[in-house]
Amino acid sequence: MERDLISVIVPIYKTEKYLRRCVESILIQTYKKLEIILVDDGSPDKCPKICDEYAKKDDRIKVIHKENGGLASARNAGLDIATGCYISTVDSDDWIECQTYETVMVIMQRHNPDLIKWGYYKVSGKNKRIPKKINYTSGLLYGDDKEKFLLDTLSSQAMGNNVVTCLFKREIIVNKRLHIPENISMEEDLYFLTSYLLNCNNVYILPNVFLYNYFQNQRSITKSYSDKYRDSILIAVKEMKQLLKKTSNSSENLYKAYMSHLVETIFYLIMIIEKSNKPLSEKEQELKEFIMNPDIRPYISNLPIKKYSFYKVVIFYLVKKGFYKTTFIIMNLLLFMYKLKNIK
Repeated sequence: MERDLISVIVPIYKTEKYLRRCVESILIQTYKKLEIILVDDGSPDKCPKICDEYAKKDDRIKVIHKENGGLASARNAGLDIATGCYISTVDSDDWIECQTYETVMVIMQRHNPDLIKWGYYKVSGKNKRIPKKINYTSGLLYGDDKEKFLLDTLSSQAMGNNVVTCLFKREIIVNKRLHIPENISMEEDLYFLTSYLLNCNNVYILPNVFLYNYFQNQRSITKSYSDKYRDSILIAVKEMKQLLKKTSNSSENLYKAYMSHLVETIFYLIMIIEKSNKPLSEKEQELKEFIMNPDIRPYISNLPIKKYSFYKVVIFYLVKKGFYKTTFIIMNLLLFMYKLKNIK
């Protein structure tokens, strides 16, 4: 394990349009002690060729070509060959600021935290950048403060449940045998970050430092509905339940925090089912099957919806009562109102 070396893992699949921008942003880092691992996850476009081209130009780059296995599989493959003291990951349609690793390594060398977390820019197709800060004060969190950050991460309250704005210690990942279950195809970030936070002692927060550019790729799975999306939620929930079961007597608080996250996830699922072109009867049946699933149903009756906006309270009241048709009628109205607001 080479001292002060950062292993940067880049999972790659069907992003040839954006890949060069991503890799170039890593190559021009002012901090030079990098091991750059490009993981071609069986991409059918020109990405494999682009990866090999970069490997010839810079000896810091390693390339993995593998069969398509999804984001979790690609990140795990990168972790398996990483040799750095620290781990970072960058999605291949995103990019980072040139001083990213220099900034975080100053913190690492000064305070030696187990995890560093920073803010990011949300970038639209028109390249409009909106800063997204972490809802915490700057500095080191440990003890009760670190536990609160874990709970807020689980409930999506900290604006920080992603791994691309993190610097991890590889020693902790290796010693605790942390990985992402490869059957998960969504919420991979939440799973890994939760498992890491359960096994580390402290976190350093840089709430107003925006070092990552998260590009809203319009082809993302979250932009369109498919049966796989619904099934992916079920798998993610099941894996998260198993992870939280392994924890100590604080697991009840962790479950409550995760239920808050599920409010957002299920609301979004209802929204994209409504956006699909399927007949209303099919939408009703799909939602009913999802809600009645034994891994979901126990959560539904205990979801903490009272603290949410009026329209979410209404939606989840209808879901709890089994009024699925009315749920979609109300959701359709909400989407129409949102569209009108954007037009204005």
